[in-house]
Amino acid sequence: MLVLQRLPECLENHAPDQTSLLLVLEDRELKPPETRELLQSMLYAIGYPLPDTPEAVTDITACANKACRIVCMGEKANELFCTLNMGLNLVRGKWQSSPAGRMIATYAPSYLVNNPTGKRAAWNDLQKILQDLGLSVPEWTRKKLSK
Repeated sequence: MLVLQRLPECLENHAPDQTSLLLVLEDRELKPPETRELLQSMLYAIGYPLPDTPEAVTDITACANKACRIVCMGEKANELFCTLNMGLNLVRGKWQSSPAGRMIATYAPSYLVNNPTGKRAAWNDLQKILQDLGLSVPEWTRKKLSK
């Protein structure tokens, strides 16, 4: 689990604590270079940098208290927070209430590396996070998408 802060140039008059995310994923998602690079690209596209040396946090309560939204990436991450007892394919992209706060689940980067057709759905999920926080896609991403 990682607590992520949005880049200062993307805050859009929001305080940093109003835009923080708790990213829940397996440690193995950060190991293979292609998976880590995809995760970095996904997060940067919505204005959240992945720290070079992420500090994994194990205290769910402390993390949830620091984050505005919880983003579960992958089936196992979803199982940690989903109170509906449903698999990722049923809850992906839908906002849920969990004991730790408001959460959304999407595909894990390792899944997307092997199943690139899921990238559009994951991108839609990431945009839902921004929309829910009252934020927009960063300018650099809009420019890249308009090409």
